[in-house]
Amino acid sequence: MVQTRSELRDLCLKMDGNGLKSFIIDNRKDIVAIRRELAPALLFAPDPTELVLDAIGGFFPLEKMAEGELISIRRTCLTLLECLHDLAVEIKPLARERARRVAVEWRELLNDAKGDTTLVVLGVLHLVATFGLIDSFEIDDILDLIVLVARRKTIVDLCKSAALDENIPDLVEKLNNKGKQLDAVKFVIAFNLTDKYPPASLLNACIKESKKAAEEVRKKGNNSAQSKNEASSKEISALRAVIRIVEEYKLGSVFSCENVRKRIEQLEHQKAGKKPEKKLENQKTEKKRGATAIAASNLNVRGQKQQHEQPNKRPRPSTAPFAHNHRTQLGRADLAPHAGFSGSYALSTTAPSLYNHGNASLSSISVGLGGSLASSWFNTTESVMGSAFSGRAVPNDGYPKSALPALYHSSLYF
Repeated sequence: MVQTRSELRDLCLKMDGNGLKSFIIDNRKDIVAIRRELAPALLFAPDPTELVLDAIGGFFPLEKMAEGELISIRRTCLTLLECLHDLAVEIKPLARERARRVAVEWRELLNDAKGDTTLVVLGVLHLVATFGLIDSFEIDDILDLIVLVARRKTIVDLCKSAALDENIPDLVEKLNNKGKQLDAVKFVIAFNLTDKYPPASLLNACIKESKKAAEEVRKKGNNSAQSKNEASSKEISALRAVIRIVEEYKLGSVFSCENVRKRIEQLEHQKAGKKPEKKLENQKTEKKRGATAIAASNLNVRGQKQQHEQPNKRPRPSTAPFAHNHRTQLGRADLAPHAGFSGSYALSTTAPSLYNHGNASLSSISVGLGGSLASSWFNTTESVMGSAFSGRAVPNDGYPKSALPALYHSSLYF
C-alpha cells in the first residue's frame, strides 16, 4: 500500500479533473513521488476513466500559450493516462467511445502540429492501448506512429496491451527499413521472433548503417576536420548503443562486441589525433621559451657577478717584455715559467759582480720577476753589454766568449 497525500485523494473523490491536472503541474518538482501516489489515488474516484478523460481535455488548448506551459500540460496528461493504463480498470462502453473521439481528434491535429510531436504521438497510442481502440485506426497508421517513438521503453508494453502481436513482424520490417535496428531488437526479443529475425543480423545491419551515416556527414562537410570529428562522434554513439543492447538483453552468446570496441577505440584515436600533436607542439614551444628564459636569467646573473667581482681582481703583471728581452739578449734561458711569481713571491737575488765599465755595474741588483724591476734589470744589462762589446768581434752564438760565462751559471736562473 502506498500512502497518498490528502490533496490527491480529495481531488479524486470530487472527480475534479481540471483541479487534479493543475495540482500535478503546480507540484511537478515532486513529480516522482506524485507519480507513485497517483495510481492508488485514482482508485478513490467513483469512475477513474471519466476522471482521467476530464483531466486530459486541455491537451490541445483552445487559447495560444507558451511552449513550456503547453509541454507541462501534455506531460501531465500522459502521466494520468499511464497511471490509468497501469490500473487496468474495466473500461465501460461510454468511456471507450469518448476516448475514441478524443484519439481521432488528436490524430487529425497531429498532422498540423508543429515542432516536436512526440508527446502527441504518445498520447494517441496511450488512448489506443488503454481503451482498446486498435480497430478504430488503420494498422499501418498505428505502426507508423510506433516507429516514431519506438525508442521509448513503454512502447513494448503498449503494443502488448493493444493486441498487436500479429503485426509485430511488419513493425520490425518498418524499423529495419528506417535504420532503427536496435529498436527492432527489443520487439524481436519481447515477442519471441529471434528465429525469424536473428538479433546478430540486426546488430550487424545497425553497424553498417552507422558507418554509412558517418560517411554522409563527412561528404556533406567536404571532409573537413569538423565534419570528420562529427562523423566519428555519431558513429561512436551508435556503436555504444549496440553494446548497451547486447548487455541489456544478454546477447553475448550470439554477438561479440570485441570488434565493436576496437572500432570505437580507433574512432576515438582518429578523433583526438590532431589534438595531442597540437598539445605536444605547445609543450615544446613552452619548453623552448622556458629554456630561453633560464639561459637569459643565467647570463644576466653571470654578468652581474662578473661586474661585481671585477673591481676586486688584481691585474696580472705583464711579463711579455721580460721574456722577449731576455730571449732577444741572451738566447738561452727563458724566464717565462717564473712570470706568475709576483708580489710577496717576487724573486730577489744578488748577482755577482760581472763587469765593470765606467760608471755601469751589475753588482747587487735586486730582481723581481714581474713589473719594472725586470725591465730595469734588462735595460741596465743591455746598456752595459752594448758599451762593453762595442767594436768587438761576436761569435756565431751571439755572445762574446770572454764576457758571459759566469752569467749562465748564476743562481739567478738555476
